[in-house]
Amino acid sequence: MATGERPALVGELGSQLNGMSCEYLIDTERRLVISRGTGTFRYADFLEHMKTLGADPRFRPDFAHLVDCRKLEQIDMTPAQVQDTGSQSLFAAGSRRAFVVVSDLHFGLGRMFATYREVECDQTTVVFRDIREASIWLGLPKDYDPDTLGEPTRVAGN
Repeated sequence: MATGERPALVGELGSQLNGMSCEYLIDTERRLVISRGTGTFRYADFLEHMKTLGADPRFRPDFAHLVDCRKLEQIDMTPAQVQDTGSQSLFAAGSRRAFVVVSDLHFGLGRMFATYREVECDQTTVVFRDIREASIWLGLPKDYDPDTLGEPTRVAGN
């Protein structure tokens, strides 16, 4: 890629932040992982997040996964990187994953990821625009609030 040229899939929602803040919460009682980030999401962020999550002794592959993308401003990945992220998973086949997004572009990228994940990993991923709908689809109570779980685990390097 030439200097200054942007990857093919960059979703802008506002001014670009420097880097990304990435974190996760694990609700062992509900058998759920909640991942969320702000700023610009890059392929390296995905790799580091999965490495950190996989090493967490509370993590279990059969947990459901709620991915909160509402505060992402950009997704800075090539189509090949989106395919690669969708083709590898720490989670077991049959586990459910819900993405929550706010923009049309992020919705489309989430659907592309979901297609790769379903074909390569036999996992169901559904993209939502409303966190309550995503929570209900994951089998959580209507009033479930992940912000009451305490301090999230921040991914190193972010």
